[in-house]
Amino acid sequence: MRLVRFGVLRLEFPWRLKFGVWSLACLLSLILQVARGQPFHLPTANHALFEKSGEEGFFVGTSGKPWTTGTFGCVRSEGWQFHEGLDIRCLQRDQRGEPIDPVLATADGTVAYINARPSLSNYGNYIVLCHQIEGLAIYSLYAHLREIRPGLKVGQSVKSGETIATMGRTANTHEGISKDRAHVHFELNLLVNDRYSHWHKRAFPTQRNDHGDWNGQNLLGLDPRLILLEQQQEGAKFSLLKFIQRQTELGRVVVRKTNFPWPRRYAALVR
Repeated sequence: MRLVRFGVLRLEFPWRLKFGVWSLACLLSLILQVARGQPFHLPTANHALFEKSGEEGFFVGTSGKPWTTGTFGCVRSEGWQFHEGLDIRCLQRDQRGEPIDPVLATADGTVAYINARPSLSNYGNYIVLCHQIEGLAIYSLYAHLREIRPGLKVGQSVKSGETIATMGRTANTHEGISKDRAHVHFELNLLVNDRYSHWHKRAFPTQRNDHGDWNGQNLLGLDPRLILLEQQQEGAKFSLLKFIQRQTELGRVVVRKTNFPWPRRYAALVR
């Protein structure tokens, strides 16, 4: 029996998981990358996060609310709504006032998923990239995109800082995203289940799942703000693995069988 520890939770899953085609494509790219010391980069040219009192110039809050509602955590609906990423303010606009900031890959990786049908997700147009950081499979997500870079395809390798999209305000929510709130929603995640789509179909047979394993419910967010700030402070000494291991443990779930991908994908977090 093993205990899987990740971020603020320790979980073990009773369903059996298998690697899919996307996992193999990702793995082939990841083995070519440096196992340790690869820094994350901000996904746009907005670096106000690192400036003194620069938060208001970096984060976009919800309509009529302060910038703090654009940060990670239970920051919305008086603490009842969890926001699993950062909403990063745009710096560049066209003549119509629409955002045109390039969106950049936060680290070397592989394109895991592209959604170019904004009506199918609260994320609007979004991209998921797969990265290998200190032996951990990390998945970055970039949402509300205006345009995905032409020719970008699943399985394609990207370099840190490479343009992958243009910032926008796409979403399928009723209220939409106003021009003044244009932003990129940015996440750093762990992946829960390699066969989420199969599980979702069994667990929620009447509910649609338009994004397969790349449904947002299958991605467990880390706080990018804390990661980026600690990395900025520690430089080459920064360790993502140690950062995750230091997170407060909130719960434990017993695993009876350990022959599934999670312990292999996150072996460093298994005790």
